This record gives sequence, C-alpha cells and structure tokens, in this order.
Amino acid sequence: MKLVFMGTPDFAVPSLDILAQSPHDVVAVVTAPDKPRGRGRKVQPTPVKQRALDLGLRVLQPESMRDAGFREELASLRPDVIVVVAFRILPREVFTIPSGGSFNLHASLLPRYRGAAPINWALIKGEKETGVTTFFLEEKVDTGNIILQKRVPVPPDMTAGELHDVLMRVGAEAVMETVNRIDAGTVALQPQDASQATPAPKLFRETCRIDWTKSADALHDFIRGLSPYPGAWTMLDSREMKILRSKRVEEPLPVALGPGELAVTGKEVLLCGTGSGALEIRELKAQGSRMMTAGEYLRGHPIEPGARFQ
Repeated sequence: MKLVFMGTPDFAVPSLDILAQSPHDVVAVVTAPDKPRGRGRKVQPTPVKQRALDLGLRVLQPESMRDAGFREELASLRPDVIVVVAFRILPREVFTIPSGGSFNLHASLLPRYRGAAPINWALIKGEKETGVTTFFLEEKVDTGNIILQKRVPVPPDMTAGELHDVLMRVGAEAVMETVNRIDAGTVALQPQDASQATPAPKLFRETCRIDWTKSADALHDFIRGLSPYPGAWTMLDSREMKILRSKRVEEPLPVALGPGELAVTGKEVLLCGTGSGALEIRELKAQGSRMMTAGEYLRGHPIEPGARFQ
C-alpha cells in the first residue's frame, strides 16, 4: 500500500522506522515546520523529519493542515492510508483523502484517557494497566472506531518517561499490524463506549504543582506521572524544586511529619510528610541546577529543622 506518515516527536520515530522497513511504500512524511529547539534555541528539524531524511523519504512541512496547496499535493500522492502518530488534529478534508482511511495511534486504551497527555494521566490516576490503541479518525478527537489495542502492565514505580519508551515500541508494532490488517481487509472495528471515556487534558504549570495535603499514595503517582517532564514542582523557601522520583515510606514513620514538612534520616534519606503518610524523596531538581539524587542534594544543601515544601 501507499502510505503517508504524519508525526513529529521521538514517540513517532519507531513507527516510521517499522513502516519504512516494510513492503509498504511510504510516499511522504508530514511533520511540523522546523523551529528553535533546545537550550541554544537553534532552528532544528523535528525528530520525525530528521529520521525521514535519513531514510531518504519525501518530507512535507505545512504551516496549516487547511492550506489548499498542501491538500492538493497530498491528494496528488494518492495514498491508500494516512498513518498519524503524535501529530496535530487533522481536518476532515485531509483525513478523508486516502481511499483506505486515516488512522491514529493513541497512547492509552481508548476510550480511557482521551486527550493530549494520556501517558501522564494514566500514571497520575494510578492505573495498573494501560496500552495503545489504533483507530480510524473522525472529526471529534479520539472518538473513532477502534482497530486494535495492545495492553501493557504498569509497575508501581514506573515513571512517565519509562512508560513513554515502552509504549513507543509497542505502538510501532500496533501501527504495523494495523496497516497489514487494512491491506488484507481483515479489520474488525469496535465502536468506543463513550460512557467509559475519561479525559487526559494538556498539562499546564499549575496542574503540576504538588499539593502536600494529599495522601502519600496519590502524590507518589502524581510525581511519577510527571517525571521527567514537565515535572511535579513545589517551593522550598523561594526556590522552585521539581520532585522527579519518590518512594512510599512504610508505617510506622521514623518521625512525625505534617504535610510538606521535611526531615533527614541517616545522611542521605530525605522524607516529606503528606496528608496521609510520608514519602521518601529520591530524585529532585532545584531551579537552575541539574537533577540530583536526594543524597547529592543534601551534601550541598543541608535541610534546616522546620523546613517545609510549600
């Protein structure tokens, strides 16, 4: 089949790779325009564009999906299927171009966690299982008929970064299997049950602030669900701190701690009280500094009695 692949970040690269190595023909790759990235703010291609160039594939970078010239060029390629992985919302006049339809890879078990941040929210909500879904595009985001799903167990200390990497690989397998099913005419569609839908909205700065009055279990899931990016944050004195990894502390606690109250046991164990129980802070990043283990941080920044995260 003739395929057009649409994607932008690292998450989409393995899916592009597996399609490029298949018998199918990737006739074009559509990705976001080059823009300043990283600390130096140098103009750089997206990860998908860079991989497409490495593979010798044609690259299209429209500013808008509604651009008439882009739509004409896309239609002239006569794709059988458009494959979408971590890209922008497509208008109907684009996703209806291919004869075999357009499908998206979503990093959750739809209809759960519809939205921009499914990996983060699955962990924040303490899910013990998640996965990926491929589905045909409809105008309403993340609502189309399901083609296939692959399930993935979620260990209790897995971070969003770790889950991202697992789902990235599993997702590529799902993309390949979906294309093969469409090609073979063996797709069995499953409508989504809207009554089971849960949201996974975009994350904003205030979304990521830690509320230490919540329970230790809830905060552990919150911290790992935002690690390493964008990072759950709090304040210590006037300095922002991102907490990137934590560990539940078993009862009884070595010291009594109120919500946000800090204590050091031994030389390298940093404890923080919550609304119910306590957490050991394992990794953190102070504003303007690199990520450190709690031990590394404590060696240069002693915690005074009465110190508290706010």
